[in-house]
Amino acid sequence: MMVTDTVSWGPSTIELTFEPWDPAVDGGDVSSVRAIILAGDKVLVVTNEHEMHIVPGGQPQEGETHDDALRRELLEETGWTIESAVPLGCLRCRHVTPKPEGYRHPYPEFVQKVYVAWADQFTPEAKHADDYERLAEFRPIGKLAPNELPNTQWAMLQAAVRVPRPGRPGC
Repeated sequence: MMVTDTVSWGPSTIELTFEPWDPAVDGGDVSSVRAIILAGDKVLVVTNEHEMHIVPGGQPQEGETHDDALRRELLEETGWTIESAVPLGCLRCRHVTPKPEGYRHPYPEFVQKVYVAWADQFTPEAKHADDYERLAEFRPIGKLAPNELPNTQWAMLQAAVRVPRPGRPGC
């Protein structure tokens, strides 16, 4: 299932396409890692000054694995550690506007690896106080309406809840 959105990120307009995970993408094409974090029947909803979303994460540092980057970014942005994470899909991103002056990220196309992860412990002091993400709180999945999220995030959430939790048969 592929789902597409067009969004504004700062001065750029970007076309996003969510598609199922393909291990062939796992190389140097991945510019950042993100996760939908679940806790029972709830999903972690993150809010910043511009939007609400369900895919916190960020860029790996030099020499860092995707898994290590994901765990670090989630802790820094939300204060949450995770038990486990499973690749869910990738978000293919394509700028449809000219490259902004001074833009230092991949252009015109980049890929974000998206995981489904299960919450472990909340460590509020680990969250960066000056981080871009302001608030992270769990909300019941059944109370989220499709129009509260971009189509790509709604599709990711629907896919995430169908992934079996590692080490827990039948869950």
